[in-house]
Amino acid sequence: MKPLVKGGWAVCFLNRSVAPRSFALDWSKNSFTDSVSTFTLNLRYTVYRIRDLWARKELGSTQTALLSTLLPHDVLMLKLTKQ
Repeated sequence: MKPLVKGGWAVCFLNRSVAPRSFALDWSKNSFTDSVSTFTLNLRYTVYRIRDLWARKELGSTQTALLSTLLPHDVLMLKLTKQ
C-alpha cells in the first residue's frame, strides 16, 4: 500500500505461489499504515472507489468486500480514490 496525491492509495496484491490463491478482504475491518509516510488508511469511515489498473475497469467501492483469485505469480494492482 502506498498513499497517492489527493488522498488516494495504490494497493498491490501479489501471489508468489505456484498455485492459484483466492482471498476475501473486508475493507471496513482493516486499517493500513504506510511505514514511510506514516499515513493511515482507515476504511471504516471513508469510502473509496476501486479501480483495477491492469484490467482498466472499476470494481465498485470499499463498502463491499473484495473477492478475488490470483493465478500463480500474478498481481492485482488497484487504485483507491475517495468518493
